[in-house]
Amino acid sequence: MQLPKIFTRSILLLILSTILSVNIASAKDVCAGESITLDWSSANVSYCSPPKILAPNDYTSISLPVTPNTPQSQTFTAGNAGGIFSLSCVAANGASMSGSDTLTIKAANACCIPGGLLCPNYCPFPKVWVDNGTLAGSCKDALSATITAAVTPATIISSNTVNVAGTHSCSYPSNRYIISRPGYPSVASGNLNPIPTNANMPPSTGSFTDPNAIALTSLDQDITYTVTCYMGAQQVNTTSVTVKVKAKIYINVTQNPIIPTGSNAIIKWISNGNNCDVYNRDTVRVIIGNSRLSSNGTGVYNHSYTLLSSANTYLNTSGIYGYDIVCGDSADNTRPLQTAPALVTVYKPTKATGTDNNNGSATLTCTADWTSMVLRNDDTGLPVSGFSFTNTARGVNKTVNYAGLTSTPNVTLICSNEYQSDTDSIPKNALTLSGSVIGNIGGAVISKTVTNPVSPDTTKEETIDVTSNNGYFSNINYEVSGATSQSVEFADTLTGTLSTAGATLRLNSGTETRNISNFGPYLAGAKIKITASKSGVTKILNINLNSTLEPIIGPVDVKWTDTTANIIFTCENSTAYSVRDTAGNILASGDIPTQYSGSFKYTMLAGETTKNLTLTCDTATKPINLINPTLAAATFQS
Repeated sequence: MQLPKIFTRSILLLILSTILSVNIASAKDVCAGESITLDWSSANVSYCSPPKILAPNDYTSISLPVTPNTPQSQTFTAGNAGGIFSLSCVAANGASMSGSDTLTIKAANACCIPGGLLCPNYCPFPKVWVDNGTLAGSCKDALSATITAAVTPATIISSNTVNVAGTHSCSYPSNRYIISRPGYPSVASGNLNPIPTNANMPPSTGSFTDPNAIALTSLDQDITYTVTCYMGAQQVNTTSVTVKVKAKIYINVTQNPIIPTGSNAIIKWISNGNNCDVYNRDTVRVIIGNSRLSSNGTGVYNHSYTLLSSANTYLNTSGIYGYDIVCGDSADNTRPLQTAPALVTVYKPTKATGTDNNNGSATLTCTADWTSMVLRNDDTGLPVSGFSFTNTARGVNKTVNYAGLTSTPNVTLICSNEYQSDTDSIPKNALTLSGSVIGNIGGAVISKTVTNPVSPDTTKEETIDVTSNNGYFSNINYEVSGATSQSVEFADTLTGTLSTAGATLRLNSGTETRNISNFGPYLAGAKIKITASKSGVTKILNINLNSTLEPIIGPVDVKWTDTTANIIFTCENSTAYSVRDTAGNILASGDIPTQYSGSFKYTMLAGETTKNLTLTCDTATKPINLINPTLAAATFQS
């Protein structure tokens, strides 16, 4: 409500001077009861009659003295009616002059605040007419509006919203009020009760509760409430109060760890509390650790706490373990502590094991804590029929027998729980055999893998052929894996009979890679046969070592003693020699080194004059013709 204003009106009566001029005051309309100041003066006059107020009796008691040629003034209160103010003066030459001004009093209702009470007086905002509105009253400062507010409840524990309640007051001449806050223009409003009808009445007071709940946030909030007092539509006074809504301490657990047995567990959470403790949930609640952080300027803190398996032995046993996180504010202990649960899940990793039984079957095992056991066909990616199992009991192993290793493709055992999985691949028969050879002629590597037999066959054989031009071979490799029985046989010629190989060629175990270098020379070739067996399946790898080296027979020398010939010869690049007669009878033979110089004797029989023989070094041959030295014309031909 707007309070009456103070208007000071001056009536200036300027008396004619020797130049016969008059000034008349410009302000003439006032409200009854206002203070009026009358100013007058004269110049170059010798006499002035007292100023006159030509008006109703309201002004008859006012005396206006006058002193010629001197500015003068007087203040008085405007009555309920207007009047004419006049001053007359006479100059030294006898000339006379007068001046006047008219005061008009406004109607009473024109001097009241629009929409408010009728009043006899009027004061400018924010002042108010005091002393019951009588002519003896005056304009004074209005009493201030007041408002108080507080959060309800004062202590926030578990709710997500709060309300604000408070009191307010408005003084005369207000008759109604409105309370507001940002975003809510009318939290509360109404007429004053009682309505103060004059300035002597105390302010009208009341209480309010904000019906609009304030949602709590992660930070403190400052909420400003304002009360505005009105008289009708006219604002009289206003004031504000700010309340602080403290943020509720919250805890948001961001990591409930899931760990394998024997591992450390790290619990993580976010809170606007900077001081947090971690408790166990045993019968006796014990603090096991804490996280204390200094202010980071944002009011939000990232916390973590590590549970060591060495100090918390239960982390070595599968299960779900509960903890309580309790957070507070070290800078404000009036804020209540808050609690949030955290869980640590400990599981025992399951392990998949497929053991080949070497009889066409395999033993499949999933260790605790398995919940799913599946045998997968690696060709189709689908489970093998009849080999999918589930488990709800923890702490037990699962073992089954699978008899299809010889009839299905490779399979993989998959053991899993809700936290991890493990696999183990099992080949169809778990038997492999492969080899490679490089000849000294410098060619590319010749390699071969013996594939699985095609059902219903149980044997598969492959051959590697390699040739050397000097009879030597290097980098002969072969590998056997997963065999229950194996053998290596060797012959020093391609057509020779195989026999068990020496130690340098044999394998030491069922799974081994063998690298044999610098074999030879094999003048007529050689061969190796590797045989590996398992679960009724046999794989064979033949390695044929061919040679392009040609045997050579060197010079032959014959020395006679009586009728006995001592025949001396040389074989090169050969492994064996023989001496035969024309009937093919072997007279001498034997295995020889690559480079061999040998001899044999032949005694002529009685009556023999000549003897035709043939020397053979591997595939090379040379005739030897002997003549009995007792003949006069004896000669030797070779």
